[in-house]
Amino acid sequence: MAMASRERLAELAQRAPIPVVAVNREGRFTYANESFCRLAGFRSNELLGSYFWDFLVGDDAQLRRERFLELRDEGLPTRFHARVRRRDGGDLVIAWHIIAFHDEAGRVREVYGIGADPTALRAAEQQLERVNAALQALGRISRLALRTADPRALLTDACQALVASNACTGAWVLLVGDDGRPVGLTGSPLRDGSAPESAEFSLRRLPPCIERVLAEPRKVAVLDTSQCGPCVFAPASRPISGLATRISHRDRVYGTLIGHVAGPQPVGEEMERLFSTIGGDLGFALATLETDAMHRHTERELAERTRILDAFFERSLDPAAILDRDFNFVRVNHAYAQADEREPHEFVGRNYFEMYPNDENLRIFERVRDTGEPHEAHAKPFQYAHNLERGTTYWDSTLVPIHGSGGEVELLSLWLRDVTEEQRARQELLRSREEVRQQRDFVDAVIEKAGGLVLVLDADGRIVRFNEACQKVTGFRAEEVLGRRFWRPLVPEEEHERAIATLSSLAGAEPTVLEGPWLTRDGRRRIISWRISAIPGSDGDMQFAVGTGWDVTEERRMAEALRQSEAKYRELVENAESIIIRVDADGVIRFVNEYGLDFFGYSEEELIGEHIGIIVPDTDSYGRDQSGLVADILQSPTEFAANECENVTKDGRRAWISWSNRSIRDASDGTVGIMAVGVDRTAQKRAEEELRASRENLRDLTARLAMAEQRERREIATALHDHLGQLLAFAKMKLGAAMTHEADESRQELAEVLGFVHEAIGFTRSLTTQLSPPVLDQLGLAAALEWLADDLQQRHGREISVAHSGGPPAADQMDEEVRITLFQAARELILNAIKHTSAGQVEVSLSVSDGNAHLEVADRGEGFDLEELKRGRTGDEGFGLFNIQERVGYLGGRVEIESAPAAGTTVRLVCPLRSRESAT
Repeated sequence: MAMASRERLAELAQRAPIPVVAVNREGRFTYANESFCRLAGFRSNELLGSYFWDFLVGDDAQLRRERFLELRDEGLPTRFHARVRRRDGGDLVIAWHIIAFHDEAGRVREVYGIGADPTALRAAEQQLERVNAALQALGRISRLALRTADPRALLTDACQALVASNACTGAWVLLVGDDGRPVGLTGSPLRDGSAPESAEFSLRRLPPCIERVLAEPRKVAVLDTSQCGPCVFAPASRPISGLATRISHRDRVYGTLIGHVAGPQPVGEEMERLFSTIGGDLGFALATLETDAMHRHTERELAERTRILDAFFERSLDPAAILDRDFNFVRVNHAYAQADEREPHEFVGRNYFEMYPNDENLRIFERVRDTGEPHEAHAKPFQYAHNLERGTTYWDSTLVPIHGSGGEVELLSLWLRDVTEEQRARQELLRSREEVRQQRDFVDAVIEKAGGLVLVLDADGRIVRFNEACQKVTGFRAEEVLGRRFWRPLVPEEEHERAIATLSSLAGAEPTVLEGPWLTRDGRRRIISWRISAIPGSDGDMQFAVGTGWDVTEERRMAEALRQSEAKYRELVENAESIIIRVDADGVIRFVNEYGLDFFGYSEEELIGEHIGIIVPDTDSYGRDQSGLVADILQSPTEFAANECENVTKDGRRAWISWSNRSIRDASDGTVGIMAVGVDRTAQKRAEEELRASRENLRDLTARLAMAEQRERREIATALHDHLGQLLAFAKMKLGAAMTHEADESRQELAEVLGFVHEAIGFTRSLTTQLSPPVLDQLGLAAALEWLADDLQQRHGREISVAHSGGPPAADQMDEEVRITLFQAARELILNAIKHTSAGQVEVSLSVSDGNAHLEVADRGEGFDLEELKRGRTGDEGFGLFNIQERVGYLGGRVEIESAPAAGTTVRLVCPLRSRESAT
């Protein structure tokens, strides 16, 4: 499931419009999506395997490298800004949100970075500052035109106004005569610092760029200053963008207005329009210097600029507000008002801190106003004093100062973004991870403290768990063998092939029992008796193999010694650490060694001559009959070469003993008695019972994890539907509305974007349904089965029918765990039928009777041999049936299977409507 979740995450990241990258714990790129590659200008294969700090600029590179290596195992920061090098030599700043993935040891295995490019916002702010400065210059030039009668002074003051307002770093007016030749120059100092008047007579002809401006019909041109060469208007530094527009009125051309704009960002259409307006105003002022027309023209242009700024402000989807120096609201957009459930006019004139008192925020606002430095905050908690039931919300905020012509801060621009859902989702994820960690710790404790050997292998035979008992028997520490294939350090070389074959054969539901040698750290061999079970993954294939074992080296060595040397019989018997008893053909005890006498608590006189039944009770602790066991062993000793039974001591204590029996024959090969060697297995039986209880706990944990997984899937589906789905739908509405106001060319591009949004909405709905079908929780199992049949029928082209014999169960009749288990079982069985049958209808029926739900899935396909299924020989479909049997059995139900080759398959599930927990 983790692998499938990561594949879906990679697919979503690849299509995301924001940059997404992943690096391993060494800091090397392991993934970069198309958006990041497009921003940075690199191809994906140029990034993968490289250190991420090699693509950072300046001090960022060394600082991020040191911080990453220092904090990767202590906790990485969740947000930071970094300046990234572009392929073309430039750079860009990206705000990164960090998500760390940890391995089983809790160390950072991989880090995902989800980025946001603040360049566009900064560019918009720069554009806004330029436009604001240009508007200030335009207003000043308009006022100058009203009180200035000298055309030369007007043009000089206009250039100074553009520079003083920071709209331009340099501004000039080149005047031309009726013949198009230059006749005068005024404005800022030239590149060499000289006054423009000194260069007038050196301009015998117009520069080529100015000739194009005067010849082209458009109002303004953006000049490529890198091609200026020795021109007097060449900038003294880079990057500089040049602007030039004609100063004209009607058919009369007076000259050209030239300006330099600093910064790497394009000047923008609004700046071009304002520059064009200034040129037009100057032309109009020169033509009608003595009239009032100049004033009215400037007012109309200012109104248009205000309308453009209004549209930019109001169309923002993020809350935004403008405050004066005293923090009184000048203006708020609709998004800001809606966030506080008010109308925009309710804010104007009111003080921000009267509405939202906060001493910390007040100090921040004062610092921005007094220093002129912007401030950013991320995921900052906030409560509405007039609406406390909304609880704590979280916001990203940016506070930007707006400077006046004198350089002081006149206004403050506040931009907000609601990140409440993101913050809550992050907190919920941390809580879920803590629950999983606690459950994992419990399982770890059960495995480590088990009395027997517990070995867990993955599908490739690599050791993933090696408990304390394994370490004690072999002398290897767990860290020495984890990750290695088990046969290399633990199995003798001549046994390698057998070990590999045994692992490959673990395909059935029944555990495998075997015995084999193990190597210790110092080279000695130990004989281990194993019971090995396969744990399938979600796809039905074996994911892990769990082996529980006991060291039987001493017992096997003892039995082998008895078979090899009768000559050492007496010495062996008298000194053995095992029980040795000889009985005659009538079951009368003829010999017991000292160890056996001490074990059972009898003296030799009390036991010799008595029937063996004195130490074998008629029934064991489980109520099983042992009265005929002794007679059976005496009658057929070869069939009972080894057996295990419960024995009783003189003081009534019960003990489980494993017996090795060998017949004693006379010269005519007739059986005259039995020699039995016993080993006390009471502690092992107790450990096996504890292990069986541990396995029950593991089954409970598995069921809980399955429900936790379903809840996570439902929460992810809900988040996709309620948040991402609504955002996409809102974007679709906004794009549709924008198409009605744009030109044909823009509508075509918007239509393409709208198509992409529509496709994203469809994909989000499909992914939401696949993660957690809402019909299962809202309408119950019967409706969910009908939806499942329709969905699989459309996807696979197979006819699937659903029937409700006896009436379907109501949605509130079943516990959630029962409903989810039956739904998942139905989906697994239908997919098996589709996979293993080439044609024919798949029939599903559901009914309720006697407090049980009855679910049946039948097909008329190829079928299989049930005996082979029990022996684990039918292929991978057995894994799915095994999982279903385990889940339904856990809920107190049962699974019935009817199948035969070429006769189809019918699977019936009978499950209580209430789970064991709710029934309790």
